[in-house]
Amino acid sequence: MASISPSTTNSTDEDKEHLLGNGTKTRNNTNMDSTPITATQQADTTRSLGKSKTIVQTEVLSCAGQQLMKNAVSSCWQKSMQQLTNTGKAGSPSAKYFNWSYRVLRRKQLLLLLAFVIFIVYLSSSMRGNDYADERIPVLHYSHVPGMKVSTNSILNRTSTSRFNKSVAARPLLTPPADTELPFSATVSSTFELVETSTIDQTTDSVESFNDSTSQNSFSNDTYKIMRPPTGYLVWSESCRIPDVDVHAPDIMQHFKREKYKPCSNKKPLTSVAFNATSREYVLRIEESEIKSFSKSGRIHCCYQSIMRNGTGAKADCDYRLSKCVPFKKSVSLSPSIESILVQCDSNKRNVYKNGHPLINEKEKVRERLKTWKKKDTERGRTKPPSILMIGIDSISRVNLIRAMPKTAQYLYDNDWFELSGYNKIDDNTFPNFMAVLAGYNKDNTVTKCPPRVLGALDNCSLIWNAFREHGYVTGYGEDAADISTFNYYKVGFTKPPVDYYLRPFQLAAEHHLHKTYKSGLTFCLGYQQSAQFVLDYAIEFAARFKDQPLFGLFWANSFSHNNLSDCSSMDVVVLDYLERLARLGILEHMIVVFFSDHGLRFGPARTTASGHMEERLPFIFLWLPQYLKQRYPSFVNALSVNKNRLTTPYDLHMTLKHFLGMSERVEDKAKFLTPAEGCPNCQTLLEPVPLDRSCNDAAIDEHWCTCIPYNKVHKNSNIIQKLGNSTVNYINELVRNFRNGTVASQCRALQLHNVVSAHRSYEAFRPKDANGTALDVYRLHFVTKPNSADFEVTLRYNPETEAMHITGEISRLDSYYKDSHCISDSFVKKYCSCA
Repeated sequence: MASISPSTTNSTDEDKEHLLGNGTKTRNNTNMDSTPITATQQADTTRSLGKSKTIVQTEVLSCAGQQLMKNAVSSCWQKSMQQLTNTGKAGSPSAKYFNWSYRVLRRKQLLLLLAFVIFIVYLSSSMRGNDYADERIPVLHYSHVPGMKVSTNSILNRTSTSRFNKSVAARPLLTPPADTELPFSATVSSTFELVETSTIDQTTDSVESFNDSTSQNSFSNDTYKIMRPPTGYLVWSESCRIPDVDVHAPDIMQHFKREKYKPCSNKKPLTSVAFNATSREYVLRIEESEIKSFSKSGRIHCCYQSIMRNGTGAKADCDYRLSKCVPFKKSVSLSPSIESILVQCDSNKRNVYKNGHPLINEKEKVRERLKTWKKKDTERGRTKPPSILMIGIDSISRVNLIRAMPKTAQYLYDNDWFELSGYNKIDDNTFPNFMAVLAGYNKDNTVTKCPPRVLGALDNCSLIWNAFREHGYVTGYGEDAADISTFNYYKVGFTKPPVDYYLRPFQLAAEHHLHKTYKSGLTFCLGYQQSAQFVLDYAIEFAARFKDQPLFGLFWANSFSHNNLSDCSSMDVVVLDYLERLARLGILEHMIVVFFSDHGLRFGPARTTASGHMEERLPFIFLWLPQYLKQRYPSFVNALSVNKNRLTTPYDLHMTLKHFLGMSERVEDKAKFLTPAEGCPNCQTLLEPVPLDRSCNDAAIDEHWCTCIPYNKVHKNSNIIQKLGNSTVNYINELVRNFRNGTVASQCRALQLHNVVSAHRSYEAFRPKDANGTALDVYRLHFVTKPNSADFEVTLRYNPETEAMHITGEISRLDSYYKDSHCISDSFVKKYCSCA
C-alpha cells in the first residue's frame, strides 16, 4: 500500500477561459453579420432592380435549392455576384438586396440542415436498440445445481424443457431484500429460472436461496450449502457483493461489434504431419490434391528445416536456429529428435509455399521418467494419477465470453463444465496473475524469489509444473504472440526449457518466416491459419499423445483477444471446435481441464465504461472433471457447485493444482507439499467449499481489484475529490522522479490533473477501519491528466479525521500508452511516463 500526503495544488481554469473566449468571438461575429435591412430600403431596392432583381433572385433560389443539402450556398452567391458584376451593378441596390437575400437563405438553410441532422440522430438512436439486438446471441446458463438455467436475454423469458428432466417448474428469480441498493451495474431481470430435483444427495447437501426477509445478519454459516445469490448478483454475502454485469449493457455494446470468422487463406495447406503409431515417428506429407493451387505446372520441389533452441544467457529464450533444408518428395518420416519444422516449396524457381509444423515426439528422458514412475505405481498398487490440461485465452471476461463467444459459452454450460462466476483477478496484468496460479506468489513474493528481469531467476522459481515433473508427469507449455508472451515481455525468460515440450522456439521461427496478417496490432494470421491455432493444435496433440500418461500442460492464446473487445467474436466457432475435439478424441475422459482467462480487457474505450471496470476484474474460468473422478469423489462435485457463486481467486486455483497432484499418492509428505500459498495464506483448494462470507481481504485481493465492494457515485467536482485527484497525480510524478534513482525522470514530462471523469465512494457498511478503529472512506476515481490526455483509475483510502490518503494496489492506465511512453522500456513505469 502506497502512502500519499494531502496536496495543496490548485487547478486552473485556462481551458475554460480559452473556450469562453472562442464563444464570445463567435457571438460577436454573428452579430456583425446579421445587420437588419429596413422595409423602406427593401422597397427602394425593389423599384430600382426591375428585371435584374428577378433574374438574380431566381438564380439564387434555383442554385440554393439545388445545393441546399450539400452546404454550398456560397457558390450560388459567387455565381450571382459575378452576374451583377458583369452587368455593372456590383455596388448597386440590387447587390444590397442580394446580400440580404443571401443571409435569409443562409439562415433557412442552416435551420433546415439542423432539422435534418436532428432527424438523423433521432432515427439512429431509435434504431440503435435493433442494432444491439443484432449483436445479441442469447446463452442459457446451466448452474451446477443440476437443472437450473438462466438466460442472458430477457427475450427468453419463457418456460422450456430442461435436458435434465422433462417435468419442470418455472418461477421468477428471487430479488435482494427490499432495503438493499443495487450497484450501478446490476440489473434486475424478469428472466425465469428452471428448477428441478438435484442429483446431489439431499441428506448432506441442500440448495438455499435468499428471500425478501433475509437481513444482512442472517447469512448461513453452513459452508457446504449451495447458496443462490439474489437476482443481479454473482456473489452475495455480508462481506462480498459482486454484481452480475448486464451482458448487453448499452455502455459496453457501443464498443462491441460481432465479427465473422475469415480463413487466413483461400488455399488449404500444401503439407501436413501425422504421427505413425506403428513406427512411432511423425510423417511429413505433401497433399497432392492441393498441388495445383500452388503450381499450375504441377511440378513442385519441397524441403524442410528443423527448428532448434539457440543462444545463451539473456538471448537463450529469444533465439533459434534452423538446420539445412532437407529435400523430400511426397512424404518423409521425421527423426524423433526433431521438435518442430519449417517447410518451403518452390515451383519454377519461385517460392510458392511456406508453413510450419510443431511436433510432440517422444523424448528419451520423458520415456524413462514415465516408465520409472509407472513401475513404482504398480509395485505400490497405486492408480494412475490425474492429468491436468490448462487452456487459456488472454483478456476475456466472463461476461465477454458470453457476449462475444456465445457458441463456446453455450457448449460449456450444456456439457456440465463447472463455472466459477466469482473468480476475481488479484493484480493488473497476465504475469502476476500467472504467478499466483503457478507459484502462489503475489508481486512482492515474485520480486523477492524470482525477479523476472534477473537472468536465471525464472529457472529457479518454484513453478507448479516443476512439481508435476518431479512426480513423474510429462509437462508442456505453449504461447503465441512471442513478443508479448508472459515470461518474455520486458523479461529475460528462461535460460533452459522450463518444460518437456516448449513451443517458443517454433513460435519465434514461425513469426519470423511465415506470412503474417495483423489485427488490432497483433499477429492474427500466421501462414495458413490463425496464430493461436498453432497453440491450440499443439495442446490437443500433446494431450492426445500422452492421453494414457500423467501430464500437466499450460497453453495460452493472446493474438485474437488481447487488444480489442470484439476480436474474439470471430474465433467463437474455432474455439468451440477445439473444445469439441477434446471430447471426440476421448481426452475429456482421462483428464481434468481448466479453461480460463487472466482478466478482462484492460485498456481502451470499452474499459472506461462502468461495465468495463467490472469486466476487467472478473475473467472467465471453467473446470472439467472426468466422469471417473466425479464418481470417485462426489464431494468435489458438491464443492465446485457451491463455489460457483463464491469469491474465488488465482491463489485458489494454485492450491487446487497442488490438491490434484497430492491426490496422485506420489507425494509422500503431503502436509509439507500442501502448505498455503505464500501470497494468500487463507486461500484454499476449490475442491472444498469456499467460505460464504469471504472478503477480498481474506482472499488477498487489494481493494483496487476487488469487485466485492459496492460503490455509490459522488460529485466529481467536490473539494475532496479534486484534492484526491491532484494528490494522486502528484504521487505519479513522484514515483517517476524516484524510479531507479531518478534515471528515467529526465525522459518524462510532469503530469497535471486535467479533470475527474467520475468518482465513487464505497457503501457505509463496507468502510474499513484503521488500527485506531477509525472508519475510512474508500474512493474510486477515474481521471484524465494533461498534457498527454491519459486515462487513469485509482482506489484510495481516506481518513476523514486526519485527511490522510493511501493508494491501494496500483494506479490503472485505461488507455493505450504505446506511443505516449515509447522512450521507456520498463513495463512498470511505462504506463505513468509521458515522454518529453
